Amino acid sequence: MVASRAQAERVLTLGFAVIRSVSLVQAILATASRVLPAVEKNWLPLACLSVFILESVVIMTTVVRRIRTPFPPPLLLLDGTVGIGSLAIAVTCAPAAERLTPWSVGLHTAALSAGTLIGFSLRNLSPTLLLSSGLGVLHLVAVAVPAWPQRVTVAAAISNSLMYPGFAVASLVFARLVRNLADEADRTTARVAALEREAGRETIRQVLPFLSPEIPTVSDDRTRSGLADQRRSMYQRMRSFVDGVPARGEPPTAPPRPRRNPPSDGSDVVAPTPRTIR
Repeated sequence: MVASRAQAERVLTLGFAVIRSVSLVQAILATASRVLPAVEKNWLPLACLSVFILESVVIMTTVVRRIRTPFPPPLLLLDGTVGIGSLAIAVTCAPAAERLTPWSVGLHTAALSAGTLIGFSLRNLSPTLLLSSGLGVLHLVAVAVPAWPQRVTVAAAISNSLMYPGFAVASLVFARLVRNLADEADRTTARVAALEREAGRETIRQVLPFLSPEIPTVSDDRTRSGLADQRRSMYQRMRSFVDGVPARGEPPTAPPRPRRNPPSDGSDVVAPTPRTIR
């Protein structure tokens, strides 16, 4: 059975792959609708988007192969830089009036998914804030500087830059919750397995007295009948244990121990100890 923690890591990996794929489709549609009609004059945004797509394929493949291994911060920074660089070139090539149209915002969404990858990959809040804030500053410089004459565009760039640490922290909290739940599930599974092993050992302990070669052959009908009842009850318990069915009735007591009396005619006489059989 696959551990819950491994399944949780696969879920987080799949979640990032879906987010990045959907944002890339959005960026492709937005960029194609704006660039393709004038691709001969404005081919650079399409080329940058192609580079970002190739880089995203490499990143997603690497993430899938490194499910349980923390993603290196340099690769996280590279992923965000490529996305923001593509967005910066697209914004720079666009006319000032079109720098916040859907085709450029589509690239922003694709680049913003780097914040999700940071939150899923890193385990602590400090490096997550540091790295995502760096991407936010990079986004602010890349978009606000070319759009400085347009004050509305600058305000939008400042607002969008804050989304990088916001997405990263939200992804970190979500990933930590999923991992903690998975770890607790693994600990619970281990405790249940330990209890099952202990229950099995206890059942074997109750059987051992009935398998002992020291059990005498008694002639007393009452004692012999009691032993037969106990063995029958223990057989049912063992059958229930093997079949995985809950046992019925109270656990039987240990078989009676023989008591040796002084010899009367030169031979040992075994006298069973009378006891009440339940």
